[in-house]
Amino acid sequence: MKKQVKKILAGGLALSLLLTGCGAGGSTFATVNGEKIAQERYDVQLDVIKSMIAAQYQLPESIKKQLVQEVVMRQDLEKNEVKLTDEDYKEDFDKAVEAYGGAEGYRRTLEVLKISDDQMKEMLKFETISRKHKEMYAQKNAPSEEEIKKYFEDNKDSLVKVDASHILVPTEEEAKEAKKRIDGGESFEDVAKAVSKDGSAQAGGSLGIQNPGKYDPVFAKALLALKEGEISDPVQTQFGYHIIRLNKNYNTADSVKDEILTALTADAYQEYLQKLVDEAKVEFPGEKKEEESSQASDQSEAESGESKEEPGQESQSSSAEESK
Repeated sequence: MKKQVKKILAGGLALSLLLTGCGAGGSTFATVNGEKIAQERYDVQLDVIKSMIAAQYQLPESIKKQLVQEVVMRQDLEKNEVKLTDEDYKEDFDKAVEAYGGAEGYRRTLEVLKISDDQMKEMLKFETISRKHKEMYAQKNAPSEEEIKKYFEDNKDSLVKVDASHILVPTEEEAKEAKKRIDGGESFEDVAKAVSKDGSAQAGGSLGIQNPGKYDPVFAKALLALKEGEISDPVQTQFGYHIIRLNKNYNTADSVKDEILTALTADAYQEYLQKLVDEAKVEFPGEKKEEESSQASDQSEAESGESKEEPGQESQSSSAEESK
């Protein structure tokens, strides 16, 4: 991705060199050692790069598709008597503000993008409409318990997850000492922070929620042999000696039900949405004008071609008469 962006920037800058003289008048963007750089030069380069990036990522087509989907989804929500409230929009707006690092980060983002708060909220409407539409579809097309259980059994290896913590030390003696401290009343987290050599130490040894298949096979086997809340004796792997704690086991259909529901409805929802778009009467006036202009041009060329053939045909006919 970074290489592609660099290529785009380099291409835009190279192309803009051809436009060096176009900013002779107008305001000044900067002055370097007394030499002025016209504001127009900056504007031209920025516009060129914007256009190149838009073409690279097919942004016009993506935006076109998104706007059509947004209207179709909203119309379908209205048809099914699902109302969008101010709170619905606020929920996604608050998530966006948090994602930008809070109120101050959000404000700086608006400044960098040179857009207003209202413009950002307008863009975020798609997120809310899309979320509510998916929720409506999921409620109306909820998989049966039998389908959920079957999906779990068919995909158990990838669905099962564990919430685990560990302490990693170089030697068995250090591992035994760590376990002794925990058995003596110290918290697992405090001991992990004090002695663990793994990057998870500062998080109290927490490895988060993961599929056990991502772990070293020896580590995974020892982990899955534990009961929730149980702590292992020292376990040796290629990385050293571990003290492992199983915090929670997500090994039933109910424990991963949300993930299963998402998987079961995702493809079906996309088909449903595409059907709505296909059945919608969508017109693009600008494209229609281009098409009519193209057809008129083709017709004009065809008529011009026909008129050019007639003199030749007459000449051939005349020559034939003379030869007689």
